[in-house]
Amino acid sequence: MKKFLLFGLIMCSACTVPTEVDYMRNVKAWVGHTPAELITQWGEPTQVISDQGKQYYIYMVNKNVGLNEVTAYGGINEENAVYPLQNPQVYNTNLFCQTTFVVQDEEITDWSFNGNDCVAR
Repeated sequence: MKKFLLFGLIMCSACTVPTEVDYMRNVKAWVGHTPAELITQWGEPTQVISDQGKQYYIYMVNKNVGLNEVTAYGGINEENAVYPLQNPQVYNTNLFCQTTFVVQDEEITDWSFNGNDCVAR
């Protein structure tokens, strides 16, 4: 059993889970690049705002996800087996991420992001 557990831990160490920290590293790496390079990789921004010699390239991702897309489980029948709920409640949640790159003199100088779905993919 210990060998199986150790093997599982070693194999899972190769697994990656998207995190906000990884997203921050990805976004931060764009400092020093040009807006043209950014657009080549990220596509056209959702919005560009110019203010006092700076441009703000804003990327917005917004999606509504319903938990009805997965099967809900609960309860135990006479055979002690977990079974799908017959009428699970459906919950919807909005996932979004707004990422802003600050551009000055044709160079990305700063960045910020906000949202509940800002994770590296």
